Amino acid sequence: MRISRVYLDAVLTAHQEVRLPLETAHYLLHVLRLKVGESLIVFNGLNWDYHATLIHADKKMAMLQLHEGYFVTNESPLETVLVQALARPEHMDYSLQKATELGVTRIVPVITARSPPVDNARRDKRQGHWLRIVASACEQCGRAYLPRLDELQPLDAGLRSVQTDLSLVLDPSAENYLTDFNEIKVKSVAVLIGAEGGLASEELAMATQMNYKKVRLGTRILRTETASSATLTLCQWLWGDWQPLKRI
Repeated sequence: MRISRVYLDAVLTAHQEVRLPLETAHYLLHVLRLKVGESLIVFNGLNWDYHATLIHADKKMAMLQLHEGYFVTNESPLETVLVQALARPEHMDYSLQKATELGVTRIVPVITARSPPVDNARRDKRQGHWLRIVASACEQCGRAYLPRLDELQPLDAGLRSVQTDLSLVLDPSAENYLTDFNEIKVKSVAVLIGAEGGLASEELAMATQMNYKKVRLGTRILRTETASSATLTLCQWLWGDWQPLKRI
């Protein structure tokens, strides 16, 4: 039976007792139906997992007893940065979830010409929702490192904030395929993905001026959430921790 993993935004040390936030307690007790005395794993996004036991649960609170911690070593050697244009909520959620599962190091949400209108009154709520998506993906896939999630920002500011060995922007009309760069030795890659409808010509020009290389994946045009997953998958295959697949 697989043991449950839960993200806690808290300082964690071995052998301490931890009081769970109400939302986390509700999830453990009423969704996972965890009982007092049962075990789980908790992490706080800093590469450590801790074995834990549920030691108390009532209508007001739930408590965990932490045991030994251990360093988790399943991070890719490739640093990947996803510069993702703001898209429709369901597509944005999918992109963040799958990027996390694929080992992304940092996510930079940006506003582009074809992004949906931005409701400034909901910025904090949306940021919290995205963080929960990322944390939940880490719980599921076994990562103990929480990718950095930047605040939503204009495209030019997002592009300027990223410094990597290789920067790529998807463009269906590009002459080069992503795999044309497979002989380059890199330790970090940034990927710029447009929203529904792609990037405007002015935005592509801005990216190329900032040394982003235009690449295509194939002969078909992918949805924004498919494009981000496909590109990050290829990056992990070319330069990351999916190298054994090359022998198949």
